[in-house]
Amino acid sequence: MDNPIFAGIVIDRVSPKTDLFYYSVPSSLSEQAKVGARVIVPFGEKNELHAGLILRLTKTPPEFKVKKVIEIIEEPLFSKKIYELFFFTSNNFIIPLHSLVNKLIRTTASTRIEKLIESINIARLEEIYNSSKGIKKELVKILLEKKFMSAYSLKKKFKSNLSRYLTEFQKNGIIAFRNIKLVTKSRILTLNTDDRENIFKTINQIENNYKKRATVVCERLLNSYNKILDEPTLIKRVKDGKNVIDLLIEKNIISEQYFKKDNKTNFYKLETICGESLEKRSLKIIERIKKNLDPEERALVIFPEIVLINRVKDIYENAFGSDLAVWEGKGKLQLIEQIKVGKKVILTTPFSLFLDIQNLKTIIIEEANSKYLKPGKFINFDVTIVAIKRAYNEKIHLILSSAIPDENIVYMFQKGLINNCSYPGTTNSIKVIDMRREFKRKNRSMLSYYLEKRIKDILNQNGNIAMLINRKPYSTFIMCRECGYILRCPVCKSSLYLNIETKKLFCPLCGHEENIPERCPRCGSINIHYFGGGIQKLSKEIKTILPDTNLIELMSDKKSKKPTDSKNFKKTIFIGTEFLISNLTLSNINLFGFVSIDTFLQHFMFDSAGNTMRIFSEVLTEMNGKEIIVQTYLPENYTVKTFKNLDFERFYKGELYLRKELGYPPYKNLILINAIGKEGSLETLKNFLDKIKNQFKDRVEILGPAVSSEEFKKGYSTYEATIKTFLNPGELKETYLNFLNSTNIELELRVFPIPDISLQEN
Repeated sequence: MDNPIFAGIVIDRVSPKTDLFYYSVPSSLSEQAKVGARVIVPFGEKNELHAGLILRLTKTPPEFKVKKVIEIIEEPLFSKKIYELFFFTSNNFIIPLHSLVNKLIRTTASTRIEKLIESINIARLEEIYNSSKGIKKELVKILLEKKFMSAYSLKKKFKSNLSRYLTEFQKNGIIAFRNIKLVTKSRILTLNTDDRENIFKTINQIENNYKKRATVVCERLLNSYNKILDEPTLIKRVKDGKNVIDLLIEKNIISEQYFKKDNKTNFYKLETICGESLEKRSLKIIERIKKNLDPEERALVIFPEIVLINRVKDIYENAFGSDLAVWEGKGKLQLIEQIKVGKKVILTTPFSLFLDIQNLKTIIIEEANSKYLKPGKFINFDVTIVAIKRAYNEKIHLILSSAIPDENIVYMFQKGLINNCSYPGTTNSIKVIDMRREFKRKNRSMLSYYLEKRIKDILNQNGNIAMLINRKPYSTFIMCRECGYILRCPVCKSSLYLNIETKKLFCPLCGHEENIPERCPRCGSINIHYFGGGIQKLSKEIKTILPDTNLIELMSDKKSKKPTDSKNFKKTIFIGTEFLISNLTLSNINLFGFVSIDTFLQHFMFDSAGNTMRIFSEVLTEMNGKEIIVQTYLPENYTVKTFKNLDFERFYKGELYLRKELGYPPYKNLILINAIGKEGSLETLKNFLDKIKNQFKDRVEILGPAVSSEEFKKGYSTYEATIKTFLNPGELKETYLNFLNSTNIELELRVFPIPDISLQEN
């Protein structure tokens, strides 16, 4: 008798603080059980049916009793190389496999288990509706309108805990839960011949009910790119379309298309394209794709934001036409179908790094130094490092495209791991304004005299201006000029901001709000002054100076997937936060002003100087030699000095020297810990850090914990700590997960590993 097999499985729509749940695989399913296959398993105390994904197979039995896999429902979604990439990402960025896999590729599966709520006692529901209020009444209304309702969609809609209501209704026989298997898998179909005469001769032999429908299907294939289409596109608005497809397969007119991986020898290669605008870099990338890729080979172009895809989509469409697949932000399965029909170039976002793409030969990471591709609020791993790992493992050509290379790329270039590393070309249109001199000249405006003059000059010439300041509030510091009293948050003691739109003071950390005081709370003076400022204050100043000017604000709360094209405007001032850079094309901008570069330089993160240089370089390349004005109170800062002479190589030499001396990436692995908890959480966090220190001793350097400067949650305490180490981050993962599952503290990690880690063998 063969040894039993055990499967480590990621359960759909479940995000426990763990890697895998283990199940035994019945002998009848052992041949079908493969890494990447989809399964149905019982889960939880009630053994409800869930779909899941096999991530590991072993003959070593777990130390605890396990349940059994019920059914294999889908062939593997990915290959061994993608499986290895998941584990690399999970280990080196200390992310539980459950949260990683569910976030990235769960929605690429074509078969899933859907938990439905069936309303079975309508009369009782109507009684409850008439006697209830609030969320309960709204819930019952939906249950009355729809006999079947997705439990997941319902919970997502209300964004609150409905369990007590649903449990109550189920117990009283008002509703019932049903698990159904949904299959959305579609075939990829192709014509077996291009001979139109022979095709329609065969169709004419089909019975009349299906003849016209078969003709429509075949015409679509004949008119399609490379005579291949996915099933949904092929049978759209065709009655009984699936049976029409089966009939045409039976008549040998069409067949399912299967792409085979070529056996061509490939070579890993890493290079950069830097120093130009996004549009110019895109043209270079297109040229390389056309030159280097054979007809059956694919290129994957990854963007940090959908809006950037839309900025260059027309350029790619002009180059590749129907050979282009574009992800619009919804429907990952539809994108996969486009890939399967043989599209040569795929424009998408970082999740696609974990898709199997046959004959993939080139990966391009666009805006490769974007903060949206680094560990943070938007994504929990470094996309560039993961892309390097995939390219290295699969022998793929990787191109990193950006206005300027980031410090990791410069570091790898210095170590000889990258062949080229270029910087933006020089321009003489940059002027740095020392705002301290403006203050001495009694200029209290956010605009220097010079910037104000240039704005008026350009508007008089019907030109456009863009200005960047990375804050929204009217004021960021409120003080009584008589006694020096600073208005602070009564909850977390942070300095209060002023929101001029709501006419309220608010705390940027915990969200506390209060009315604007007429007098100083300490001395009673009316001499309260509002210092600092952001978009709101800048807008007010501009409207005072230039009341008739067209003013457009661009901020993340006004987010759109389509960029604002400056070519459609004249005599307009655009002002915004960092959001403006990716969401405004600068081709028809005559002047770009950094109202306060210091808001970027003074950020608390270790890479604030590099991030400031990235932002400046993106503007520099997009402006293409036109005028840029930088306002600062820190003209002696080495980053600001680089703006004057554009000596980027010298900047990175100095920046990397500081990183090395201080033990920051790319020279040491850095783990940033953010913890949120109630009373006693500080002591609990200290115990966890002490455990790491005792376990790894001098191989780790721990800073903190300290009160967090980034997060705040009302009624909770927030803390942050830092770990610096040469250890592979994965060595800390087990200790971290054990702690995570033994505490009520909310813990988030951001891991910045040494980039060389991507070039190590598995």
